[in-house]
Amino acid sequence: MHNYLIGEGFTQSLADPCVYICFVEGDASRCIILIIWVDDLIISATNSSMLQNVKDRLSKRFKMKDLGVLHWFLGTEFKCSNSEIEMSQTRYIQKLLAKFGMEDCKPKSSPSVLGLDRIIDTDSPELDDSNFYRQIV
Repeated sequence: MHNYLIGEGFTQSLADPCVYICFVEGDASRCIILIIWVDDLIISATNSSMLQNVKDRLSKRFKMKDLGVLHWFLGTEFKCSNSEIEMSQTRYIQKLLAKFGMEDCKPKSSPSVLGLDRIIDTDSPELDDSNFYRQIV
């Protein structure tokens, strides 16, 4: 996939090797962004004809299934409109809170007050299940 995308004029992101970008005909306002995660692709383009073109070219080279407009990916909900993409992890967070029995916890903007001296309790009991603690963290 990497070699194919490079051959098609995409550049691999230096920040994330799973992200590829192609500026069509060198025009920064006409862009295709392709994200690869295992065997899934997210493709975004400046307009629908560019998007369809890249999907057609990819499907000629690779066996793929078009699942349509992106709604969910890795626990993140996507709401797409013409002017923006809204991303939310509300359901994912609610599932995590339910898993750890914290549905009624009170939200905090920061886990602790910055600069607060930490008190170490050397008499704290040993945990029954240290894996549970690691999952929470």
